[in-house]
Amino acid sequence: MSEEPSNLAQNSSKQKSKPQLKQTTAPIPRYNRQQHQATVITDNSTNTQLQQTTAPSHSYNRQQHRYTVITDNSTKPQLQQTTAPIHSYNRQQHQYTVITDNSTNTQLQQTTAPSHSYNRQQHQATVTTDNSTKPQLQQTTAPIHSYNRQQHQYTVTTDNSTKPQLQQTTAPSHSYNRQQHQYTVTTDNSTDTQLQQTTAAIHSYNRQQHQATVTTDNSTDTQLQQTTAPSHSYNRQQHRYTVTTDNSTDTQLQQTTAPSHSYNRQQHQATVTTDNSTNTQLQQTTAPIHSYNRQQHQATVITDNSTNTQL
Repeated sequence: MSEEPSNLAQNSSKQKSKPQLKQTTAPIPRYNRQQHQATVITDNSTNTQLQQTTAPSHSYNRQQHRYTVITDNSTKPQLQQTTAPIHSYNRQQHQYTVITDNSTNTQLQQTTAPSHSYNRQQHQATVTTDNSTKPQLQQTTAPIHSYNRQQHQYTVTTDNSTKPQLQQTTAPSHSYNRQQHQYTVTTDNSTDTQLQQTTAAIHSYNRQQHQATVTTDNSTDTQLQQTTAPSHSYNRQQHRYTVTTDNSTDTQLQQTTAPSHSYNRQQHQATVTTDNSTNTQLQQTTAPIHSYNRQQHQATVITDNSTNTQL
């Protein structure tokens, strides 16, 4: 551990042309019996800090208020997000979130209306209001209807200013050849265009599990197939990769998650993304959690193997 500072100094001198974005999670100080957690994001190339502070939950009138203050230290503007308490009003529960930009003092209020009991069905609506212009975007989740012993759930999003509706329907899980198929149909009521997304069944093949998702645009009948390959056991390590195939061009993007190696009693996890058409690799490494001054720091380094550039 005594050689580590010298090694770090050498590495930093060698990588002056490689800018790093370092994210540090500061410890939780004990202050007035309240907990503060701060995250500092530093761009090493410009030494600019973006500090995000989560203030404690204050008890005020037996209600809980929690807010988050985001401060850019270079320009000092603050964006304050406040979650108001849940008020009991007419035996219904209302929860709303107020987002305030301190530089312009503009408020965006989002209200979640209570769940009303209507014809023994439950309706929940969310109303988002921009206080400066007062337009409302209302999203309603219709009840789950029982039809032929199947369950249908759909969501209707309405823009109150223009009144178009976007309806999303989740069809039931059908039992077909003892396999389960679930699909989601999204319909734009103004154009009646459907986008169908099908999740194929999990096939048992060579005692491995394959799951595929097929997304079909009904207007063009184009398919995008995404396959999750099984987890192979290799040298007592686990490799999992995801292959995304565009059926129109038959291009594959392979993403491999390398195993967690035990090195100096620290854990390194790397993700390698390979474009099979160009065989270019983008390696993402999550460095281990070092114990320093009894605080925990976690850093993520992204390396492009073709140019050996670090982000």
